[in-house]
Amino acid sequence: DEIIIDVYGASEISYQEVISPDGRIIISGVGPISLSGITVDEAKNRIFNRLSSIYSGLKGRNPNTFLQFSVGNIKSIKVNVVGNVKRPGTYLLSSFSTAFNALYAAGGPNEKGSMRLIDVVRQGNKIATLDVYKYFFEGDISGNPQLLDEDVLVVRPFQNRVKFAGNVKQPAIYEFVEQESIA
Repeated sequence: DEIIIDVYGASEISYQEVISPDGRIIISGVGPISLSGITVDEAKNRIFNRLSSIYSGLKGRNPNTFLQFSVGNIKSIKVNVVGNVKRPGTYLLSSFSTAFNALYAAGGPNEKGSMRLIDVVRQGNKIATLDVYKYFFEGDISGNPQLLDEDVLVVRPFQNRVKFAGNVKQPAIYEFVEQESIA
């Protein structure tokens, strides 16, 4: 990926830096800045704080120097989605993609696939288990990691399902996992 930083106002300069494979950029006069594993907003704040050491006008009560931050060329990553999914295969996604993005690209779980047991595997190790219900019912995206090149999503078959029908608020077929009961 590429980061574009424009400093303007009392001082004017433009930086165009490519993020190294280890997740750093090196700005002349500032040194290396690690951007690995952080959000774009966190990266902007980190860069702002480091640049304010050489551009004093960025901070203070009446700043006279300003910073504009943008992401330039975004690299693509290949992610494999396998198992009980509608369209298994390898997908080319943005490096900002998460497990939900890959699952969506593959059409989601098929009729035998679990919405609760979706493993995210990186270099042979399971790093997370995606539970779509936690997002649907609680808004919890904690199990939705940002993906890296060559990550694999494995959609396992469902374990248990129950159909609620009749005089209930939300009739549907619900999946429950091992530690849950119908109650």
